[in-house]
Amino acid sequence: MLLFLHGLNLTFAAALFLASIGYNLVINRKDIIVLFTTYIIAFAIFKLGYISNSIVSILFVVVIFVIILNRTRNWLLSTILASIGFSATTLIWYITFQLVHALFPELSLGVYPYIYLPFWIFLLIELCLVGLYLLFSYTIRTANKKYQVIETFMKSDRNYYILSIVLMIAVTIIAIFHVYTFQEELHALYGIASFIGYLLILILAIGIGFFVIKNTNQTIYLHEKIAYALQLEEENKEVNYFKHDYKNILLTLSIFIKNNDMEGLRTYFFDELNNYSEELLENEDRLKALRNLDILPLKGLIIEKEQQARNLGINVDITISEMVQSIRVPIIKLVRCLSILLDNAIEESQFARAPQIAIDIIAHQNELIFQVKNSLANRGKTVSKNVMQAGYSTKGKGRGKGLASFERIINGLDNATYMMEQKDGAFTSYIFLTNK
Repeated sequence: MLLFLHGLNLTFAAALFLASIGYNLVINRKDIIVLFTTYIIAFAIFKLGYISNSIVSILFVVVIFVIILNRTRNWLLSTILASIGFSATTLIWYITFQLVHALFPELSLGVYPYIYLPFWIFLLIELCLVGLYLLFSYTIRTANKKYQVIETFMKSDRNYYILSIVLMIAVTIIAIFHVYTFQEELHALYGIASFIGYLLILILAIGIGFFVIKNTNQTIYLHEKIAYALQLEEENKEVNYFKHDYKNILLTLSIFIKNNDMEGLRTYFFDELNNYSEELLENEDRLKALRNLDILPLKGLIIEKEQQARNLGINVDITISEMVQSIRVPIIKLVRCLSILLDNAIEESQFARAPQIAIDIIAHQNELIFQVKNSLANRGKTVSKNVMQAGYSTKGKGRGKGLASFERIINGLDNATYMMEQKDGAFTSYIFLTNK
């Protein structure tokens, strides 16, 4: 009876774990009923001697996997959540019942892992289990809110079938080994090995999860930049349409003049035509330099930062000498590096007397050079040599992370170097990419 109650407690832990992540998103009331019903049936078959403990454990993981898969239609997410839930509950079992068994061997019934416990002690340990389950579920819920795990996985356009299979095989092996340890005389040593195995499964599942989240967020970031660049190119097309229709606009002006309607002409020109045409033509001039940049994420980033600087009253000059169609470094890393340089340039130059930023992309033989130059708020200020250190900033506590990240990314690329210099009241940053 106590063994049945213990298994029921584990089933409760699994349901609590999934509900804490997202009730109605990964599990609902019907799924919880299915989970408990499956456990009761599996336990009954186990007591009749038709299946072993290992089969019950594996069946338990499979049922959780199927429940999550039915809700999310995401193979890897289902595998990760099933693996985390199973390994975590087993690890909690190890640090409660297994710990009691190790500390009080006289309570052993002679067949590991069964031990004889007075009901009140058993109940106390089960309550400790519930408390640990609640703490674990709260931790998972907090992490999901912070990192948007479920939402990010649902946005992924990849299924990662191989990772799912590898993780499921690992869980199956360790579950069988866990039951096998009960049959060994050296169960303490095998128990430690089993504990480490479940801990590795937990770390592996969480590690794979963060890997997928990172890749998915990078993909989403690039897609957003591409979409932004495409949107601006569409706006540029509208400028061209405006030019084609300009004759019709002139015709309208001539009608006002022929009818000697000076008041109507003045209203039409100043309130409608003049402001609208100036805005469109200005946008076209700003985009003209970027026609030589055929890498949409970079184009979107530069346009976004140029617009941000312009809103702050900073003049931005963009020069791209030749057509740039490809680079030999990961796009996301270059986008991050340029974003850091441009953010720093905007933040510094907005306080200068004559705020100015110059962005140059220079193709030189087998080298591509990205140059960001900005005016300094204090022309006599000397930039510290510590600017590349994590945590250092002249702008206040907790803000000196950008250039340290920039340096770490560049140093991690085989064909990239950088240089920074201060001269004539301006600060210039260079990124050198070699085509190798």
